[in-house]
Amino acid sequence: MTYAACSSYFYMQTKSYFMRMKRALVLLMISAVCLFLNASSCTEDDKDTPLKLKVTANFTIVPESGTTSTEFLFDASSSVLEGDYETVDHEWYFGDGESKIDGDVTQKHTYDAPGDYTVKLVIKIYKANQSGSAADEIEKTLTVI
Repeated sequence: MTYAACSSYFYMQTKSYFMRMKRALVLLMISAVCLFLNASSCTEDDKDTPLKLKVTANFTIVPESGTTSTEFLFDASSSVLEGDYETVDHEWYFGDGESKIDGDVTQKHTYDAPGDYTVKLVIKIYKANQSGSAADEIEKTLTVI
């Protein structure tokens, strides 16, 4: 084998190696771009929940019972809000015909008459521009003596 034949063979082997490495690098870069740009849609689970919003409503009542002169504190800070949301609405229904729509996480309320009252909390969360939402509600009974 002559020097020219040997150098030509070496050149072809080297060129082939670099072409394979270039293809592998391009595929790796394409995969990285896919993961970066479509991180929220690269798995099969995401197709079922494209909004990725979840609410689990909960609240406490302090005190748990009282009289008509008692000011009750309703606190929804133990609720769980998950996802990329921008706005949160708390709707409080106190069971005596009064409600507070677009209320805060905590509310204070007094009752005029003794009785058992069903207090309801509805929490709604929204993505930017109202492009998606999720909601949950919970009811608890309060006794006023």
